[in-house]
Amino acid sequence: MPPLIDRETMERHFEPSDMVTLDEAQLAGVTHAETRSFLRDVGLPHQENKWFYLDLGFSGGSVRLGDVHPEIADAFDNLPPTAADWISLGDIPYDGIAVDGETGIVYCLPDDGAEIYPLNASIHAFAHFLCLLEEERKNYDFGAVEEFIDTTGAAARLLSRMQESDPTSVGDEDSTWRRMLEYVEEGIPA
Repeated sequence: MPPLIDRETMERHFEPSDMVTLDEAQLAGVTHAETRSFLRDVGLPHQENKWFYLDLGFSGGSVRLGDVHPEIADAFDNLPPTAADWISLGDIPYDGIAVDGETGIVYCLPDDGAEIYPLNASIHAFAHFLCLLEEERKNYDFGAVEEFIDTTGAAARLLSRMQESDPTSVGDEDSTWRRMLEYVEEGIPA
């Protein structure tokens, strides 16, 4: 089965110059082949005023969660011992997002200190969700278009497509993705 997302698909939704990949040194310790390949060859977008804020380490520094957030071990009760080696991807306001380099699971590290939880089954699913949000932007971002927009329809379509591609990601009503869908339904002011 082909991956949900590839570089060409990402570049249809984000400017190619905004796509950032990791080098081999930054990927040291990432043993999950699909995650390693994605972070090296596809990458994630670095853009301002979007839903996802890429970790600054992607521009050449360390992206290890323990290096980027040394306080992380004290912040969560249910953090696995290997979490310091996870790759810090960035933030979805205002929660931290990291990928386990051994399993490929993307985790949410809630800003309020609640328990961490799986956000997406894979880095491909995570990136796919970012693309879905961009596809629907014209239907919820009042600054993107000057015509009527359908925020309720956008939220419903996003939920359906998210459930289809990664069902567990939106199963929890309190998840970060569910919160993003609430923001979509409210619309982004111009």
